[in-house]
Amino acid sequence: MDADFLCATEEQLTHFQMRGLVVEDNRHAAYYLARLGYQRFNEYFIGFERLPEFRKCVITFRDVMNLYRFDRRLRLFALDALETIETAVKHKLFQYLITEYGFTWYLRDEPFFKDADQVDAGERIALCASGTFHKHGPDSTLKSRITQSILDLPEMTFRSGGKVEFRPLSSFNSLNAPIALTFGNVSKLFYYLPRREKHEIAKECFELNQKNFTPWLRSLSRVRNLAAHHMRMWNVCYISAPQLPKVITDNLCHDAAPTTYSDHFYGHALLMYYLLKQLRRNTQWHCRLYQLLNDKSHLPNGIDVLAATGFPEGWQESPFWSGASAQFYVQ
Repeated sequence: MDADFLCATEEQLTHFQMRGLVVEDNRHAAYYLARLGYQRFNEYFIGFERLPEFRKCVITFRDVMNLYRFDRRLRLFALDALETIETAVKHKLFQYLITEYGFTWYLRDEPFFKDADQVDAGERIALCASGTFHKHGPDSTLKSRITQSILDLPEMTFRSGGKVEFRPLSSFNSLNAPIALTFGNVSKLFYYLPRREKHEIAKECFELNQKNFTPWLRSLSRVRNLAAHHMRMWNVCYISAPQLPKVITDNLCHDAAPTTYSDHFYGHALLMYYLLKQLRRNTQWHCRLYQLLNDKSHLPNGIDVLAATGFPEGWQESPFWSGASAQFYVQ
């Protein structure tokens, strides 16, 4: 562990000043550093420190805080979009699971079958009833995790005949599963669905085929985890780079190849806006994001934040962003 993490706030501030940070108001800086923490502040300061021209620039405490606030706004934008997308997927997913397997679907093996594309719903029921599985049986780890999440839901209060009655949410079976399940668990459950059901959900919600949507869902679940746990968004290179369909790339005016931005926030912002557009035709999410990115007062000095976030030069002129009324569909 870095010893500076354990130092007093004033000593931590001195350490940053020795590394080249300019502090205009020590009392003001110590106040925010004490609440933000050494490690969190250091993550954003390193973004400046790694610039080739760092030693020639004047990097102030305000610059680092502006970068932190900009990144925080990106997280909030991501969570805003992902909440709508996640809610739509959960609704259709659990509607299918309850219809196909009953209210206690999470106690059965069929929804967790790993041979997602080889075994349809009818074959799953027969195989599970006989105890005969393909070489990949049910995902027992995911099943156990989901079951425990549902059973651990808190109690709710009901009024019955003037009396207050406490009842665990688990007594309502899986109707309350959307409350308990994380986006990551939902993306895995979706992956385990038979191909036909995945296609129907993707088509009904987002005008997509399941081949496109399944990897998108996994990628967005990782973005959601970063945003929900207050991790950096602006210069992160994501593990997965979802393949962007032609309906998106054909409406981008810039010449940048998708491989240069699909694993950054920009590539995932394209996905989120496209999916939101299918759920809410009049969404203004992209307009608010556009406004944030073009408001120079929110951007720190001395660092090209947009380039590090994956936004290529000339992205503003793309019909995908400026044509708010355009309708796009993946064929």
